[in-house]
Amino acid sequence: MKAHKNKFFNIASAQRERTSAMSAGLVGSRAKKLVRKKQEVEIKVLEVSKSVFLKKMREIGAKKEYSVLVKVKYFDFEDRRIHGKRDLLRVREFTFLPGRKQKTEVVYKAYKCVKGGCKFFDEFEFVAEGDESFKNICAFFGQLGFVETVYYEKKRTLFKYKDWKFEFDEHPRIPSFFEIEAKNAKKVMEAVRLLKLEKFEKTPESIGQLLKRKYPEISLNGLVWYHSTVRQAHGKRSSG
Repeated sequence: MKAHKNKFFNIASAQRERTSAMSAGLVGSRAKKLVRKKQEVEIKVLEVSKSVFLKKMREIGAKKEYSVLVKVKYFDFEDRRIHGKRDLLRVREFTFLPGRKQKTEVVYKAYKCVKGGCKFFDEFEFVAEGDESFKNICAFFGQLGFVETVYYEKKRTLFKYKDWKFEFDEHPRIPSFFEIEAKNAKKVMEAVRLLKLEKFEKTPESIGQLLKRKYPEISLNGLVWYHSTVRQAHGKRSSG
């Protein structure tokens, strides 16, 4: 029995090594972190102009981290079981301007609940660098049998202050908004008061859910900035 058990673990270990080697080859870059787990608590503040957002960041002394173009793809099984659980499997490419350094982030977000007006996820992620990472990782998921369900783009500006993250997002054809991310719902609402956002509409909805409710004529899939340089994905609109 002991020899059989050891043989099983040796086979499992070899499979993990082969999978890691395959992943590294397909990514074609340095993986900065293999897997990182964190809890994400966030809320969206809707229809805030960039000038108002930047003014509020200056008032509290928040530090700008970056401005990027983000390309986003969602993946799911053929039966859409990930979407059915309100989870999300996402690959994102960040292009940092003007130097055009790129990184790719792979995230699985496991939905927990909506509580206190905020959305809770357990988030598992790893990050890779390199110009080909986004394309190769997406191809890797395709070879595993996953289906690309959504492709879209956005411009994001990130600020940090103390334990908060403030992410200002610009999408084509809809008003801009920003997300407040903190370690718990109490801290999120503390930021709302700090920034005097009580009169703004706030929601825990995903971008897909937000479009469906407020802008039903606009599909998230294919919502891009540079139509001449990107391919619009095929697939059903997801609630993201």
